[in-house]
Amino acid sequence: MALDKNKLAENLKLAHILAFNAPTTIEGQQLLAENMSIAIYEYLIAAQVDTIVTGEANGGTNSSTAVGSTGPITSPVTVLGQGIGTLS
Repeated sequence: MALDKNKLAENLKLAHILAFNAPTTIEGQQLLAENMSIAIYEYLIAAQVDTIVTGEANGGTNSSTAVGSTGPITSPVTVLGQGIGTLS
């Protein structure tokens, strides 16, 4: 998923509102720090991370579970790995 700047802006604005309405300055500072850190954390973990890694195999055995793709590797051969995940 793409990062949502509007959601981040809303959460940061809310953090400031909550801090402003706190009964004491110390509580306001604590609320601001906590809510800003939560807003930034939630913004970053919402990112979808697509990764493609390419390498070269110089021998060994292909342990793929796809039918007909197992056996010795005739080197060199290009190896490609791909994954999609989120930050945690």
